Amino acid sequence: MRVPSIIQRARKAKVEMLRRRHLSPIYGDTVSIAPEHQYHYVINKLPSIPQCGHVHTVGIARYKGVAAINSGTWQFPSKFQKKMNIPPTPAAVPIVDMATMKVRNSFSLRRFY
Repeated sequence: MRVPSIIQRARKAKVEMLRRRHLSPIYGDTVSIAPEHQYHYVINKLPSIPQCGHVHTVGIARYKGVAAINSGTWQFPSKFQKKMNIPPTPAAVPIVDMATMKVRNSFSLRRFY
């Protein structure tokens, strides 16, 4: 079984999200969009550090000076992840120097587990 491409390329997915200025570029394709007064998925102003962790893998990228971080997970592989051949990166913490916006390689807490 192959790993879903979005998980293999967490960094590219984050950059694409910022490039399209939308939190979920495919939202509404098969899922109905709720009729709200304000649409909450559009990114009007690029944040300094958009952080996500849904795909359970660490990924760090740059887009127009923005540090795009996918922080991974705090859980070890679930039965579903093992079935889908999704290798998570548990207990990894990306470190951001707020003065320079440089991101250090992830500090791993895995040795404590």
